[in-house]
Amino acid sequence: MEDQPNQDRTDIFWSRYRNALAAQGLRDREADWCIKRAESFIKSAKGLLLKEHTAEDLRAYLCRQAVDGRLKDWQYGQVVDALRILFIQIVKSPWASDFPWDMWKEPHLHFPDQLEQFDQVGRHIPVSGGSQVFADGLRGHRVGDLYAAELDLLRETIRRRHYSIRTEQSYQEWLMRFITFHDHRAPKELGAEEVNAYLTYLADVRRVSASTQRQALNALVFFYKEVINRPFGEVGDFAPSKRPRRLPVVLTKKEVGRLFEHLTGTQWLMAGLLYGSGLRLMECVRLRVKDIDLEQGQILVRDGKGQKDRITMRAEKYTQPLAKHVAKVNDLFQKDQLAGVAGVYIWPSLA
Repeated sequence: MEDQPNQDRTDIFWSRYRNALAAQGLRDREADWCIKRAESFIKSAKGLLLKEHTAEDLRAYLCRQAVDGRLKDWQYGQVVDALRILFIQIVKSPWASDFPWDMWKEPHLHFPDQLEQFDQVGRHIPVSGGSQVFADGLRGHRVGDLYAAELDLLRETIRRRHYSIRTEQSYQEWLMRFITFHDHRAPKELGAEEVNAYLTYLADVRRVSASTQRQALNALVFFYKEVINRPFGEVGDFAPSKRPRRLPVVLTKKEVGRLFEHLTGTQWLMAGLLYGSGLRLMECVRLRVKDIDLEQGQILVRDGKGQKDRITMRAEKYTQPLAKHVAKVNDLFQKDQLAGVAGVYIWPSLA
């Protein structure tokens, strides 16, 4: 019986929310979906009370939904409307009335920089501990807002050195996590002691691999030495990450064959180029039509690992599928040109 009062309050809350949705002209089916959107938001907050949410928290959530890619445009718009009614009419958050709700229905148009920033974080940090909130977790955009100049300078320095985009994204993420871990203190106030504490935290709490811990150290060394010219010197002894070495799992030819049986279309063709021509994933993704020599059976890989070009052979069985794919893409390009659809981005020097 102790849970009954809490259940009553929950029922009253959702009843009020449903009434607010009805007042906006939403039908029962639409209201049901809005309630599901609001419930998903609340579950993602990991115990944070609704009244404790800030505009920054909401921006972070909307960014995650936008870059996730699983929602269609109208579904994403439904998420925005559901949260707008929730925070303005039910929670009555002081910031909600001034929040640019309509602009957030088209985030790729109005907030591309924020989406790009949020799409770059969280790729290689393991998530463990259920709903545990980690001290270096990037819940919002506070780091980006407070230290935009430092992050811009980091990106500029990396690009001048022609490092890969993955290195840029990784180094930016580690700097943001490091600053977050130390309560958003300015990077110039932090030094070897703080770096030591963070590396130890990664090993003892986050339990990352040794290579991930080393990557974090490399990112911080680069930032302090090459970007702001304040090298922090010796970090001292920190807890090293220790994970048992495992032998790699290698698929047999039959297992590879069974895997390919479950692939179709573009995914099948890409997997075939990876397996049959020895392309790395991003080399395949960035492959351009002009670098495919159908007659000679060769593929020119540009700017591969180590910024080196190389020529690789194409497996014969993919000759016809690749030719058909190139023709299909060319036909799509011609239709886009007639429809006035913008092409892909290229460097200004090549335009």
